[in-house]
Formats: sequence, C-alpha cells, structure tokens
Amino acid sequence: MMINTNKMSKQEQMSAKEYQELLNSGKYVVEHGRLIPNKVKNKYNAEKVIVDGILFDSTKEAKYYVDLKYKKLGRLIKDFRRQVAFPVINSEGKTLYTLRLDFVVENNDGTFEYVDVKGFKEGQAYRLFLNKKKSVENQYKIVIREV
Repeated sequence: MMINTNKMSKQEQMSAKEYQELLNSGKYVVEHGRLIPNKVKNKYNAEKVIVDGILFDSTKEAKYYVDLKYKKLGRLIKDFRRQVAFPVINSEGKTLYTLRLDFVVENNDGTFEYVDVKGFKEGQAYRLFLNKKKSVENQYKIVIREV
C-alpha cells in the first residue's frame, strides 16, 4: 500500500499490518484518502502545527520558527537550528537525561542564543524543565532564554 504523509518527504511502502498499527496508535488519521498526523493537543492544550513540512509542538513555536527564518533571509541572524539536544552527564560520564531546546540561534557576531518556547509556565512539567534547564546552563556555561 502506498501512502503519503505530511511527516514523510516521499512515498514509502508499508504493510497493511503496519498501516493498521499506525491508525490504532491514534497518532494518524485518514483524511481525503491520505494518512496524516492526528491533531492531538498536548497536556497544555497546545495544538501541533505543520509549517514547511515540519511538525511543531505549538503555534507559538511555529511562529518563532517563521520569525527566525525571515531574520535569516534578511541577514539579521547568521543561522539557526531546531531541536538541539543537550545531554546532562554525571561525574562518571553517564548521561542522566537530555534537554532538547527548541532553537539555537547563531548571531552575525558569532554568539549564540539558546531558546526554548514556552506557552505555559506552571505545573510539574514546567518545574522539571526548570531543573533540567539549570543543570544544562551549569554544565554548558550557557543561558537558556524562555520565550
């Protein structure tokens, strides 16, 4: 069976069993004969959004991406990367956990900005993020900006 999803850049083959498993997972739905990501809201009620074929966790994150894209085109920044992983490593060299920042922006002067887009700043998940953020800032000697 041939399918084309927004997440896949080109058609890929999958078995009927794999197709059914995707549908049963709730992560995909069929619209107009195409398998597409289900618009699932996360715990903060943010709706996932697709821009330029990229799936974002929220509209706010997608808008920030578009803003950075235009800043790069206008040469206001040199470059940016999305979903950059920062592993936190203990004294024995073991990775304890990884904090994935939404964006790392390279400015024209060679400096970097570390950005995480947050829409909801309360609750247990946010407190966990703050602890991880503090550890990453200490280990990598950086400042993470929340927007």
